[in-house]
Order: sequence, then structure tokens, then C-alpha cells
Amino acid sequence: MVIGGTIIPSDNVEQFNKTMQKYRNEQKMFSALKWSKVTNQKLTEYKVLINNIN
Repeated sequence: MVIGGTIIPSDNVEQFNKTMQKYRNEQKMFSALKWSKVTNQKLTEYKVLINNIN
């Protein structure tokens, strides 16, 4: 399965979705994540995302 350019094995999709939902709720990041438009104001939130899915 491919989500936004991220390759996720099908047996990990459920966990990925839970992780993303938790991240979005905690960081209040409910709109689309646009990597080409990361602002200094939102940089920390994007770093938290990478640390959560890494």
C-alpha cells in the first residue's frame, strides 16, 4: 500500500493509521501534510512526525 509516497507493508497499515491519528490529535495537524511548504513555525511538528514513524 502506498500513502502519500510512503510505502507501508499491508500488515503494518493499521498500526501506521493509529500512529498518524495519534500524531494528528496531539499536534493538531488535521490538514494535508505538505512537505514543500514546511514553515519554521511548523518544523517541530514535522520532526515529531518523522520521529514517530521512524
